[in-house]
Amino acid sequence: MTYSSYSRLASVVALSAVLSLGGWMLYSGRGETGLGDAQLAELEAIVEQPTATPADWLRYAQKLQSVGQYKPAVLAYQRFLRSEPAHRQASMQCAECMARLGDADAFHRYMADLLAVDPRLTQEIMNWSVVQQYLAEDRFQTLRREAAAQSMD
Repeated sequence: MTYSSYSRLASVVALSAVLSLGGWMLYSGRGETGLGDAQLAELEAIVEQPTATPADWLRYAQKLQSVGQYKPAVLAYQRFLRSEPAHRQASMQCAECMARLGDADAFHRYMADLLAVDPRLTQEIMNWSVVQQYLAEDRFQTLRREAAAQSMD
């Protein structure tokens, strides 16, 4: 074997070792998942304090959403939106969580309230793929039409 063959072999062995170690860390819970759990616990502790700010609630909601905990994320987004009702991104994220929960009645109420505040955002959300399942119902079709009509005003 030549020097370059040994060099390639060493690189392949090193890469294999790194990939194996990374896989083991993720599998054993020492990778990003463990870090995410620690961040979530830290944010939970922060929002439990009476001094929690709206920004704390937003970070908490976003973290919950990122780990697929949609129901508590909705509650956290709603808590944040009470302080900052015009926050477009939080409204969108809350809508996505609600849509993913599958509670058509709650999602419809949220979207009807959002329509009164921001018809353009409502129209945008009604076109998302995660919302398409609801459009089989007339009440969601009506919301969609109303959002489109009010967006033109």
